[in-house]
Amino acid sequence: MERWKKSLVPALAAALLLSVMAGCGKKAAQTPEPTPEPTPEPVTAETLLRDMNLRLREQGSSSAEVQASLSFTVTGGEQTAVFPLDMALTLDAVYEPLQYHAVGSAGMSFQGMDVDLPMEFFARQEDAAFSTYVKVLDAWMRQSVRIDGEQPGELTGLDLPADVLASAVLKEEPEEVLGRSVRRVDLTLPGSAMKQLLSGLDGAGQAAAWDGASLSCTFWVEPESGLPVRQSVRLAAPIRGEGVSIDAMELLIDYTGYACVDRITVPAEALNALEADPLGNIM
Repeated sequence: MERWKKSLVPALAAALLLSVMAGCGKKAAQTPEPTPEPTPEPVTAETLLRDMNLRLREQGSSSAEVQASLSFTVTGGEQTAVFPLDMALTLDAVYEPLQYHAVGSAGMSFQGMDVDLPMEFFARQEDAAFSTYVKVLDAWMRQSVRIDGEQPGELTGLDLPADVLASAVLKEEPEEVLGRSVRRVDLTLPGSAMKQLLSGLDGAGQAAAWDGASLSCTFWVEPESGLPVRQSVRLAAPIRGEGVSIDAMELLIDYTGYACVDRITVPAEALNALEADPLGNIM
């Protein structure tokens, strides 16, 4: 297990960041957005998602319970290992400045053994870089990716290319999720759109790893509040990176609260941790 530690921790960071940013778009330019006037137009998938984006920004923060299943391959020299991974996390997010904190556990199978790993994860913008900090196997590892010009996205996933928004599908009948009446919206995010969304992260948006990859996303939105109750993300085609490939991913996010996180503080031991391989290698 120890021989894979230096590869496993960066891989976990990449998988976690992909998970939390799977619903993210690039931050819009720093210009005030006018409050939209109510309109009598019928609800569509696009109008529902755009309204959800505005409502989330107004809330400023959120908390959620996350269930994730992933499978990724780590290659080092002539050795290759496949890691199936299940994660259960409590995720806090502050949107401006963009910050995440997750704590929970990761269960995985390795060489016939089942291993349960307590883990903690931070991600935040730091000046001209986006940094991640992962504690697993009793050690912190940090990674930073330079930002070219723009901030990375907010946790809304809605500053999407027009053709992606236009392809979103609104289910005709309301559904019930977590005891609440919601509307369901499905959309597919192709690898080309992920490149565009992450183009501000140095090396992340241009990697050939995104070629052929795609994400299937579903939002369950409460019409009265305009806020998401649940979100799911599934990797429909693998992401092939140098040294690490994400072969499969299923993610379920149940939102438990809004405007409930004042600040997120990264501990000193994480800030002083060793730098892992650049996240751009997998992104």
